[in-house]
Order: sequence, then structure tokens, then C-alpha cells
Amino acid sequence: MEDARITTDLKLSRLHVFAAIACGVALAVDMIEMAIGNAFSTVFIAAPYHMPSTQLSLLLASVYLGAVVGAPLFGWMAGRAGIRRCLAVALVWIALASFLAAATPEISWLGALRFLAGLPLGAVPPLLIAYLTRMAPPQRRGFLIFWVCGLAALAPPIALMTIRWLLPLQPLGIASWRWPLAGAGVLALAAGWFFTRLPEADSWQASANQVGDVDSTTADRLASVRHHAGRLAFVSAIYFLFPWASVGFPLLTGPILLLRGFDVRQALLYVALTTTGPTLASLVTGVFVDRLERRTTLAVCAAVMVAMVAVFAFARSPPWVGSALVVFGIAAAVYITALTMYAAEVFPAKIMTFTTSFAWSCNRGASVLVPIVLLALITPQDSLDSLLPVGIALLVSLLLVCCGPRGAAGRTLD
Repeated sequence: MEDARITTDLKLSRLHVFAAIACGVALAVDMIEMAIGNAFSTVFIAAPYHMPSTQLSLLLASVYLGAVVGAPLFGWMAGRAGIRRCLAVALVWIALASFLAAATPEISWLGALRFLAGLPLGAVPPLLIAYLTRMAPPQRRGFLIFWVCGLAALAPPIALMTIRWLLPLQPLGIASWRWPLAGAGVLALAAGWFFTRLPEADSWQASANQVGDVDSTTADRLASVRHHAGRLAFVSAIYFLFPWASVGFPLLTGPILLLRGFDVRQALLYVALTTTGPTLASLVTGVFVDRLERRTTLAVCAAVMVAMVAVFAFARSPPWVGSALVVFGIAAAVYITALTMYAAEVFPAKIMTFTTSFAWSCNRGASVLVPIVLLALITPQDSLDSLLPVGIALLVSLLLVCCGPRGAAGRTLD
């Protein structure tokens, strides 16, 4: 399929659809791997594990620590070897690490294996968005990316509900959390095969003439990175702040609900609720997102997330708790998709993969800190202290977004 003709008009071809499927499966793998971490915070803190909070924090942080190292490394390699090739390698790597994590007999090894999985996982989302940004027709870019992300968002609730459903069953004597890890490995292999059948991102770009020449030397790339250092710092700051909400809020949901008297299976159900709305929201948003300023989308989503954190903090009845989690999940899904598009659009093509991957590594770096800081704030009594960093991070993000540069919604890239 690499030799297939690449269309240059504004319509989506069959090759576009095939590329979208490959990206959707790969993104689903990334989402499953990260969602499993949220389940770990509930499963391993309860019987029969009763894992100490310090050990649990290190386990949850391990995958993000790997992503901090891996994201800029894979991003730089993608600028030299090509996005498609790097994605194929990353997905095979993820598959092997997931299979080993699912099969490990010792929980003590799980953290090391999650670190190894995190190395390529850190690079997958920004590289996928960079690939889709280059290959999609300008006026259909947001539509295609939101639909890919929306359909991929079906995977996390399935993974979390699988853990919850298998929790009392333990089929074949295998713990419930091991099954989604093995499933993620299978999907990663399938996505890796898809990318071996696709053209390289630069081929799309040269044909569609969407962006400038990317055939540049390392010195040219470094000079361009220095020239856009201020913009890179801005995007990195927004990426750094978001995990305090996107990772921190679902992470705290289970432990806080346990303190409020919910059992483990009920808590897992509410954790899963944070992942149920993104699919529909992304599909609907994709229809009109190219008509909106990226900053407008980001600001509205940040404001909604702040409101939902406040509702969850003070609500005690199940309908209010569930509604807050669903709406928060919807806003968070739209926000991160719009943010990744925004980040890809504000940089030149020749440094897009490195800058977006570097900024994403800041996101993963914050994700290392989030479990350590927020779980330490949980007290034996139901307290709002652990939710304060979540609200503050969202408010600062809202302020930064309002002061940021424009995106390129519905327009060709510079």
C-alpha cells in the first residue's frame, strides 16, 4: 500500500481511511495502557494486595517515567527515520512489554516492565497526531483527528470494565488486571502491521504540499528549535499542567470513593465512568471543530473541567458523582485532542515531531509526579486537599490558553 496513489484534494480517500484505522488502533493501545494505571490505584490498594502508598505511587509513576525518556528520543528519531517507521517499532516494543507485564509472576517486576512499556508509549500520541496532521486535507484535519481519537476512546472503558467484571472470577486463576495488558499487546502488534502498509508522512506532505520542505539537516532543525523556544516553552507548560487533571482526577476517584464508603467494584465502576463519554463527544466535536479557534475549544473544556471537579468534591449522591465524572471525561477528551492538534499546528514541519514529542514528555513528566504528590495528600478521612492541585492546574491552564498563539483550524499549515 506504500505505493498507492496519494490524493491531493480535500476529500478523504480509502488510503486516508486506512491510515486513520491504523492510528486509531495504535491510540487505543496507548489509552488502554494508561487507563490500566488508573485501575491499579484501586486494585492494588485493596485486598488481597494492600500495597503501601509509596510502593503504589512508584508503580503508577513508572510508565510515565519511561515516557519522559522515550518521547523526545522517539520524536528526534522520527524526524530522521520517518514517523511511520518509528511508530511501527514503538508498537512492537509496546506489545512485547505488555505481554511480559501480563505474564510476570512477581508484582515487584511490574514496575520495571511498565517503565519499559512507557518508553515507546510516551511517543505514540504526538507522533500519531503529527502523522495525521500531515496527511489529512486541511479542511478535514480536525474532523479526522477527532474521529480517530473518539473511536480509540472506546478502548479504555472496555479495559476497565473487563478488570471489574473479571475481578471476582479470576478465569484460569489469572488476575483480572492481567487480561487487558495481554489484549493491549495483541492490538499493538496489529497496529504495527498496519503501519508497515502505509506511506511515510513526508510522502503525504510532498504530495499535498501542506507544509514546507522537511528535508533539512540536524543543524537546521536545532536552529529552528531555538527560534521557536518561547513557543515550545508555552506548549510544554500547558502539557505539564494537564496531567494534574487528566491523570490526577481519575487517579483520586477510586481512593476518595473508597473513603466515602463505596466498595472496590463500585469504585472501579465510577473510575470507568470517566472514560465513557469521550467517544460521543469526540465524534460530535469533529463535525464543527475546524470552524472554531483551537484556543476557544481549549478554554471552554478547561472551564467545564474546573466545574466538574468542584461538583465531585462536594457531591455525595451517586447521580451527581456519576454525572460529574462523565462530563469531566468528555471535556478532558476534547481538550487533549484539541491540544495535540494545536501543538502540531504551531510549529514548522521540520521540527514538528521533536517539539511535540518534547512537549509530550513534559506531560509524562508531570504524570510521574502526580501519583506521588496526590496520593500522599489522601488522608484517612474524606478531605478536599488532594483535589486542590487539580483545580489550580486547570485554572492556570485556562489563563495560559487565553494568552497563547492561534492554531490553524481549517487552514493549511505554514
